[in-house]
Amino acid sequence: PTATALRRTLGVNAALDVGYVGGGWWLLRNADRVHHRLARYPASSARGDGAAIIVQGSFLLALDSGFLAMAGRTQ
Repeated sequence: PTATALRRTLGVNAALDVGYVGGGWWLLRNADRVHHRLARYPASSARGDGAAIIVQGSFLLALDSGFLAMAGRTQ
């Protein structure tokens, strides 16, 4: 792929990573509401899953942002 395509892909991935973090935060904050709608999904599981999504999304954001910064310097 060209450098431009790589930077575009990394930028899109970084934006999606922000969405993952936001989705994890939402799940963490709304665990009780999710449990009431999906009785088989305990609130404690929703909180844990939300926290895990935040951790994973944050790591991916850091990784994609780092690669994007490196790709910007190697023009």
